Amino acid sequence: MQFTDRTYRRYATSVIGQERDVASSAVCPDWDTVRSFLELYWAEAAPTGRLSGRLDEVRAELAHYGTYRQTTEEIAYGAKLAWRNNTRCIGRLHWRSLEVRDLRHLVSADEVFEACLEHIRLATNSGKIKPMISVFGPCQVGSAGPRIWNSQLIRYAGFRQSDGSILGDPKNEELTRAIQELGWAANTIGAFTVLPLVIQMPGECPRVFELPRDAVHEVPIRHPNYDWFRDLKLKWHALPAVSDMGLEIGGITYPAAPFNG
Repeated sequence: MQFTDRTYRRYATSVIGQERDVASSAVCPDWDTVRSFLELYWAEAAPTGRLSGRLDEVRAELAHYGTYRQTTEEIAYGAKLAWRNNTRCIGRLHWRSLEVRDLRHLVSADEVFEACLEHIRLATNSGKIKPMISVFGPCQVGSAGPRIWNSQLIRYAGFRQSDGSILGDPKNEELTRAIQELGWAANTIGAFTVLPLVIQMPGECPRVFELPRDAVHEVPIRHPNYDWFRDLKLKWHALPAVSDMGLEIGGITYPAAPFNG
């Protein structure tokens, strides 16, 4: 159970409408991986029912469909375990408090966007951030699952100027250009222009969705001793929701699973 690093991000017009990333080559989950996950889940979470019965059920699904459907409880356990095991995350001590949203039933880009917007509002929680993950559909055998192009649900654009400098966040300059190639034109261009979300469903072209301003909670940056610091007009968004990492649970990969601690 793990978060996979930046596996699914693609923003070149040459791949629009195609599924050329690692998700499209998904294969039947390895039985040893599946069994190990279910055995650990039964040992730590003590669910109702018998482990042997669940193993038989999953083995039959794998034989018939080449994959299997995890229960909501298995996904919740796997997501918390992935956070608990992520040694690079300083907030993982709070893994038990993670709120897991099972959103695998959503099948359109509009639905996924609305769910992402709801994630932002719920997790921001009027400034008292709540740990949350929203899990969308998995990769299927030979087919990619839904993908979110943005590295986080809230990011600032980076606009290249005529002199070669970047206005905004230089890290997002490539993504900004790609979104502009999809037809996006910012209402205002500045150092803190919020990027829209780009959502791509399996077999479909990516779509661009503007985030409403009232959904983005921003914090002005001040210095306790130097009053002149406020004249820099620096700020940052409050919610750090990573959205370009895949979530792997028991041999199943969920390429769109925005997460914040």
